[in-house]
Amino acid sequence: PLVHVPTRKKGPVGPKVTDIFWAFEFSPLAPKCHQGLCEPVHAISRGRQRMHNLPDLFGLISRHGLKDTPFYLYDLRFLEERALALRKALGGITLLYSIKCNPHPVILTRLAGLGLGMDAASQGEVLLAHKLGLAQEKILYSAPGKSEEDLAATLDVCTIVADSYGELERLEALCRRLGKKVCVGLRVSPSLSFGPGPFPEVLEGAPDKFGVPEESLACHIDFLRSLTHAQVCGIHAHVRSQVLSARALTAAFARVAGIAHDLQNAGIELSFVNLGGGLGIPQG
Repeated sequence: PLVHVPTRKKGPVGPKVTDIFWAFEFSPLAPKCHQGLCEPVHAISRGRQRMHNLPDLFGLISRHGLKDTPFYLYDLRFLEERALALRKALGGITLLYSIKCNPHPVILTRLAGLGLGMDAASQGEVLLAHKLGLAQEKILYSAPGKSEEDLAATLDVCTIVADSYGELERLEALCRRLGKKVCVGLRVSPSLSFGPGPFPEVLEGAPDKFGVPEESLACHIDFLRSLTHAQVCGIHAHVRSQVLSARALTAAFARVAGIAHDLQNAGIELSFVNLGGGLGIPQG
């Protein structure tokens, strides 16, 4: 949500929160959106409640002693509504929440309760997700530069996504040493990129700096087959965030699906494909 704070008008001086006037929802699933501007779904004016049954803000401020300090106010019901709407619109797939967006335990607990998995970018985020009781396959750990400690501490509680062939070798050695066999993912950089802006052109032949280049897979098939303890059973790809073009996203997702198909035909059995997201939110 985006909060617009208008210029203070004359009148009784109260807590700064009285300056909150409109809260707009900016979402690709919101109705009646035009060029990023949507109808207001929340309205607060001088503490009066309108629409959506918002809580008594002044009551909250008083009860929690927040009159003289900045604070965050989260509408968990609204969060749940948007998560359920997204899940309904994208039925048949597992949604992962990126913990780095907001790692507050209450938010993570609520989203996990709705059936969402977690996308983690650090050892700490993996362990936060693990505390929620999520199954190992619903926590994906994708980040470059993982240390040996990171790999060892998370091996049994998540699905690690390797960012390079070198990381796969390290995982294989770790699993051999521990006598374990695990399912891991491999981040692949498709041979395309997006131009600038929220409605980008799709550009060919420009893989991202993260993950292994798409063109390198063919000459590493024997290596992937040789992994007996850290077996690649999924791929992950993420071209860019904040994309509002269905055409651009479709092109990227179709390319990733083609990569998965080629790996399957080469004898690499995959159990998941992580499309990495990229669905944008109009910012106005």
